[in-house]
Formats: sequence, structure tokens, C-alpha cells
Amino acid sequence: MSAFFSELNFRDNKLLILGLIMCAYFTYHLFYGPRSFPYLQTVQHQNTFLNEELASLQAKQENLESRVIKLRPETLDTDLLKERARTMLGYTEEKEIIVIEE
Repeated sequence: MSAFFSELNFRDNKLLILGLIMCAYFTYHLFYGPRSFPYLQTVQHQNTFLNEELASLQAKQENLESRVIKLRPETLDTDLLKERARTMLGYTEEKEIIVIEE
């Protein structure tokens, strides 16, 4: 192997040296750069997490929209209206017992 290096003239093989340097550069960035495989895995994990959160928020929005529709004058749900009045205004029935937790 020492015979190989003794015959290798670096002045004549500038293209080879440049190729080796570029290969090392791109290999480093393949594993540690901002577009590397580990970074891709992190982005995919974040994408999965955010998609789950989006689905949860969309379900919550649909629930709230259905409750708003039930409170409109055209489609008034009296039970929901009574529940909201009790919650927001503190209305109670005469025979109800109120328990306040501290």
C-alpha cells in the first residue's frame, strides 16, 4: 500500500483531491446538515404531532359550531339555552342545592 502512495503525485491529481474533498463535504451534510436524514425524521415526527393536534382542534371547532347553531333563533334548543343561562348567570331552581368547592 505504501507503493500506491509513493506513486501518487498530488500535483497531477488535483481533480482526485477535489473529488475526495467534495465527497467528504456532502457525506458530512448528509448525516449532520439541515437537510439530513435525522432532521427529516424530526420533521416527520413534528408533522404527525401537528396533524393530530389539527384534527383535535377541528373536532372542537365543529362541536362549538353545532352549539352556536343550536342557540340561533331559527333552531333554538331550549335545553342548551337553559344550561347556558344557568352557567353564565348563575340561575338555579328553588329545590337545588349548590355546593361551592374551595
